[in-house]
Amino acid sequence: MKYIRGLDSIRAIAAVIVVFHHWFPELHVENYIDGVAIFFVLSGYLITNILFQNKKECAGEFTGNLSVFKSFFFRRALRIFPLYYIVVLVVFLIGHKSQANGFMYYLTYASNFYIYREQQWGEFTHLWSLAVEEQFYFVWPWIILFIRNRYILPIILFFISFSITFELVIPTNPYKFILTPLCFFALGLGALLSWLVHFNYEKLIAHIRLIVFAGSLLMVFLFLKRVQFSASNFDVFVCSSIITFYLVLYIVLNKENEQFIFSNILNNSLMVKLGKMSYGIYVFHHVLPYYTYDFLPQLNAFFFPEFISQRARTLLTIENFAILIIISSLSWQFVEQPFLKLKERFNYRNDRRQTLNVRVKEAVV
Repeated sequence: MKYIRGLDSIRAIAAVIVVFHHWFPELHVENYIDGVAIFFVLSGYLITNILFQNKKECAGEFTGNLSVFKSFFFRRALRIFPLYYIVVLVVFLIGHKSQANGFMYYLTYASNFYIYREQQWGEFTHLWSLAVEEQFYFVWPWIILFIRNRYILPIILFFISFSITFELVIPTNPYKFILTPLCFFALGLGALLSWLVHFNYEKLIAHIRLIVFAGSLLMVFLFLKRVQFSASNFDVFVCSSIITFYLVLYIVLNKENEQFIFSNILNNSLMVKLGKMSYGIYVFHHVLPYYTYDFLPQLNAFFFPEFISQRARTLLTIENFAILIIISSLSWQFVEQPFLKLKERFNYRNDRRQTLNVRVKEAVV
């Protein structure tokens, strides 16, 4: 799959939105735009696209698809597991332990169900979204790889419709948005976009693009007018997903054009760099203040003049953001990238070639 710089910039935007949501709760960012929805649409698109491309090269062979699933699983594990488990283990060993009873849930990527049951947020309960994605990764490859392409679109539409239906029937609860079925809408939209692009439905894309563009403009207008949505925030999730659907579609269709609208932002080197670090930014951002607020105010009062130290909130935000970027950068260089290099051992083409060699040897014997 060809690398597209603009998609990393979308990750950066999503990460910044999530940081603002958690660091400045008084702004009620969640009433206007949902950063997690952006991540989900992007994941739905990228994961489905990877699976479609490799399934096509396997020509529908069961053993070939099985090797693709194996490669996909191990490559995802190398990307997500190392940093995730390092943070989980450190927090449970030396942290505030506000979620100590949920260790097995975090260990098995089921924290969203634990949080929903306990009805309580903690220092790293934001990892619920990673639990949802991992649950998606366990199910979705089987559907894409082992079900005929003609049935894929109805399944995608079913998942999107099921998400909306689930929102309507489940009792009102401020924690229900972290349940996996409600997240199917954004993940399904990303998968739908991948289906449209992969099978080259250009005319359909043209019509959808106009409709989604109009809808996205309406959502942006409501955002600028500071129109708040309902208390469930599912409509914010839906609107954010639709806007992201259009942005990703726009970037993908213009990937060969370096001078498209907003290219200066979406292809900006700083944005791309932040996008690459977005996983670390997301994992660390909510944990960090639980620890820095224990010592930074005292240090600021000692080192800074009174007129600066009195502006505690502003100073702490600047310091936390600087620390967050430093930690995320170190994580990218010394934790994430070394493991990403190991992905070469699970190259999709190499695994398929090995499978083919085995079949040839068996045929010869």
